[in-house]
Amino acid sequence: MIEFFDADVLIGRLIDQDLAEAPTMADVAAELARTGAARAALVTNTRIYLSNPAWGNDDLAADLDATRDEAGVELRGIFGLDTVEERPGTAPDEQIERVMAHHAAGVQFWPAHCAYEFASWKCARMFDLLSQRRLPIFMHADQASYAQLHEVMQRFDRLTIILQRVPYAATRPIMGLMRACPGLRLCTSPHFVGNQVIEQFAHYLGHERLIFGSGLFTYDQLPAVAQVMYARLDEDHKSAIAGGNLRRLLEAIQ
Repeated sequence: MIEFFDADVLIGRLIDQDLAEAPTMADVAAELARTGAARAALVTNTRIYLSNPAWGNDDLAADLDATRDEAGVELRGIFGLDTVEERPGTAPDEQIERVMAHHAAGVQFWPAHCAYEFASWKCARMFDLLSQRRLPIFMHADQASYAQLHEVMQRFDRLTIILQRVPYAATRPIMGLMRACPGLRLCTSPHFVGNQVIEQFAHYLGHERLIFGSGLFTYDQLPAVAQVMYARLDEDHKSAIAGGNLRRLLEAIQ
């Protein structure tokens, strides 16, 4: 049986959303139980980029602690980092130690939302430390340009970036970018469908570079599951995409 590990779940209030309607960590656990498709997920929250990474991280850690005993559900956090290094307590070394204390599965970058340049000159020390710790960066595809991603990954060739919510229209440039940047991984999404795209990426780049993600709660989890379940791939390759590839990256974190 294929076991799914969802690498793209976002909770919290959106700018135009009422707080009472915002998805919570309890909703994540309930959704995993409802669908039965995935029993594990990586979760981040909107407060990391809407207000302050430290506040968002505190909320995320508290939410994870509150749901830690949910039967049969494995939840881990993708935490935020502050790239404004002039503030007290924002030195990259200090920030990474704090998120590692929460058993972080990775860090979420929001350069477009937070109006900073995704570039090696902006976050050089942070990129270097993330490379050393093998801590993945998760980032939505609309947060940085292909040129920015290429520049950072060429300089920091041990860095792992997992690109989420990639539209199908970006197939060709993303495929070229992944050829040039071995550390770049593609996260699946119901937004990324059409013309056997999973099979194409598995064939040209290797199934090891694909990570399962649903985009919950923007999207439903089941279409993303079906995309992998019914792909024309060997069962062991589908199992790797569903969760095995992500688990190997998490086991490598130091």
